[in-house]
Amino acid sequence: MSTITVPEPPPGAEELPPSDDHTGSRLRGKLAVARHDLAAVGDRVVPDAHGSADTVRGLSERVKNLNQAIRTDRSPERHRRISTGQRWLRRLLPVLDGAIFWWFLIGVLNVDVRLLDPRFVIAVALALLATVSLAAWAAVVGEHLARFVDDRRRAAWADVDAVGWSMTVLTAVLWVLIAAMMWVRVRDEVLQATGVLDLAGAVIASALAAAVVVVNAYVLYLSWFDGSDETREAERLGRILMPHLRERQRLARRVAKLTERRAARESARRATDRGRRHPWP
Repeated sequence: MSTITVPEPPPGAEELPPSDDHTGSRLRGKLAVARHDLAAVGDRVVPDAHGSADTVRGLSERVKNLNQAIRTDRSPERHRRISTGQRWLRRLLPVLDGAIFWWFLIGVLNVDVRLLDPRFVIAVALALLATVSLAAWAAVVGEHLARFVDDRRRAAWADVDAVGWSMTVLTAVLWVLIAAMMWVRVRDEVLQATGVLDLAGAVIASALAAAVVVVNAYVLYLSWFDGSDETREAERLGRILMPHLRERQRLARRVAKLTERRAARESARRATDRGRRHPWP
């Protein structure tokens, strides 16, 4: 009876060729480095919104807890944010305010816009400073008063603290002073242009004075009813975490890609090994 002799695999067939082994080791090294970098992102120390420091993992946990508290709150209306259009208005309305201030200061400083007058630059700088200061102050007052709203998003004046009342009174006095200066200046401009003090001049002066107050009041209102302390804190932490989270996503995609390449290489290696051990069907 004849027998079938299965040939023995050649010596060293169970090992990968030197080139394949080198490539596999380099791939494993890249994967190890990518996994190390991915894990290091969570341990990275970053400043939070209050001047202290925490890790990316710690800030992510805080954002998660804030979002969970917002979702489970029995008064979800308290956390509702303003619309995208209102956010754009809050950004753009101070530009109108700045234009009015610039026109006001040009008249106060007696600037001739037809000439290269240094006072023109001074007027622009002062208008910019006044606009930024008023907008920032309105945002600060609005965020403080946002703590005192009821479940239906209405102002709870009975709960406003002493700081809130002081800020509100100071804001009202500031608006009255600005409106008065604007009214007097516009009335003077109309008097110089027409030579008489009539009703039209008073209307124009009142309109510009009211425009400054309305713009700042609306900016304060939008800051007042733009969410809660929890939503604003989550948004601030989200802005801080954004570049680190993007980097973590990039590293996670790299780890996934390298893992797939390694799995495909291991699968091809096993298929090659089986073919070398059993060359016959």
